[in-house]
Amino acid sequence: MFKVAIFLITLLVPVMTFANYAIVGVGEAELEKDKVVFQKSSFPLDISPNESDRINKFINVFKQDFSFYVDKFEVLDDKNFIKNDIKNKSDFIYWINKNVNILFSFRFWLNKTKTHYGLSVYKISANEKVFETEGVIQQDKGLIDQVHGLADLSYRKLTGMPSIFKSKIVFVTDRDTPKSKRIKGNIKELYIMDFNGQNKRRLTFHRGLVISPAISHDGTKILYSLIKGGGGLKNVDLYMYDLNKNSARLISRKKGLNSGAIFSRDDNVIYLTLSHVGNAEIYAMSLDKRRLRRITRHYASDVDPSLTIDGKKMVFLSNRAGKAMIYTMDPRSLEKDVKRISYVGDYNATPRFSPDGQEIVFSSWLDKRFDLFKINPDGTGLARLTKNFGSNEDPVYSNDGEFIAFANLMVESMYKKKQSIYLMTREGKVIKNLTENFGNCQGPRWSRN
Repeated sequence: MFKVAIFLITLLVPVMTFANYAIVGVGEAELEKDKVVFQKSSFPLDISPNESDRINKFINVFKQDFSFYVDKFEVLDDKNFIKNDIKNKSDFIYWINKNVNILFSFRFWLNKTKTHYGLSVYKISANEKVFETEGVIQQDKGLIDQVHGLADLSYRKLTGMPSIFKSKIVFVTDRDTPKSKRIKGNIKELYIMDFNGQNKRRLTFHRGLVISPAISHDGTKILYSLIKGGGGLKNVDLYMYDLNKNSARLISRKKGLNSGAIFSRDDNVIYLTLSHVGNAEIYAMSLDKRRLRRITRHYASDVDPSLTIDGKKMVFLSNRAGKAMIYTMDPRSLEKDVKRISYVGDYNATPRFSPDGQEIVFSSWLDKRFDLFKINPDGTGLARLTKNFGSNEDPVYSNDGEFIAFANLMVESMYKKKQSIYLMTREGKVIKNLTENFGNCQGPRWSRN
């Protein structure tokens, strides 16, 4: 992906020694976790094997969802406990003595042809039932979406915060690329998947190179750039995909770059890099009338913006210092309060704000590979997230800020390499490969809803 990025932004990146800086190790301190148990009642005696399998799937998906929060929860084996539901306050004592903090108690029953579930969620230490609900177990894919929604609601009741369980990730991959001699060049298309890597679905069929996707805040639209055409210098055009209509339309085809676009909070304005005036600069563009407002004006190249939710601060990539580094500014006025905040590595790429605006994650070329770092918006608190784990790019925070998705490149030999989307915690603990054996995958972007 780096070669593509260099082609696009034409940044001159000389190999230079970097300035003195302090890198803090992260993810080493072990946080105290809530011990969690998922218990279920006995199944109805007249239940069919198929219904039994569906109930087990229901529970397992719910359990797997919570298992992603490895820094918050320690999931215990329910077979080690004999209690099920809590009938009165004295029943809390059993779980307190077992050092259990949270109990999910499931029960199931048949009503005519439908299987019903009940769920009670307890905070043991507080002697409190925090949530209770009942419903009918859905069929097929509806069951997966149902459980993600139930897990999200339970998580919100427990923590007061949103979860990742209903979120989506878009990305690009060369999977299913036609093997035709008539199709030349690098081809990648746009895909979408659940937060856990399930339910992958192809969205575009351009037969070109899709790069730099970004999801609207309402989760219904995706911006992306497309490079397509024969030999020679190719234009980089901007498209928008409508998930409700399952169709794409051209947004900007000015000469040169139309790339790195992101949505404003109300989704009515986008921020993007354009080079039609001769230099790569960042603009704001209204989607209704395509009116442009210039954000940066400098002889260097300015690309790849990311905004805080309130729109008061922007982070971007620029080679104003002679090599690509991270800068912040106030995007509400031209060149307002521009400040360089990164000094690590030979050059940097793809800075992204956390949802709360308190951190910026980015990649840096260091030790002959890309690794991930995070830093505070004022330039303090630099911390390294990856090391000795291949080359890592395109980091992006989850909708709740607790996780980071990123593209990992593993070179197995001179002729074999693979690039996958991985998931890590905010503190750098790698959890899962989300796109194993799904082509060479890049550019993950996480939905906020």
